[in-house]
Amino acid sequence: YHRSYCQQCNRSLRETPPLFSCPYCGEQDKFVQGVLDRIVSITELHQDDEVAETIKAGKYYYQVPLSFLPGIGKKTIEKLLKKLGTEMNVLHYASEPEIATVVGKKLASLIMKSRRGELRMTPGGGGVYGQIMSF
Repeated sequence: YHRSYCQQCNRSLRETPPLFSCPYCGEQDKFVQGVLDRIVSITELHQDDEVAETIKAGKYYYQVPLSFLPGIGKKTIEKLLKKLGTEMNVLHYASEPEIATVVGKKLASLIMKSRRGELRMTPGGGGVYGQIMSF
């Protein structure tokens, strides 16, 4: 949903936003504009007003659910929540040593990389979720 998607080419588009058609096949009817492209186009429409300043002020942070991280399944999530509380606490506040006591150093490191935005991801688009690249 973050990036635009061409249903004709069946691909997420990573070109500089905003996109209004597919740069590969020129398709407009089967082109699904992503959130990033919409935000950039709105910002360009309102360059001199308060809307643009509000949009520019915020930075986008990927928040990756625990279940999307490779190697973290239902049982691991249950252990984390039992020991550390909510998923938001695990994703944003628990220390790496606290997490490591539950899931080990390797998965704790993965969760911390997610928190810092250091995971390699393929962006989603056109109703297709992005994916975490293997670590």
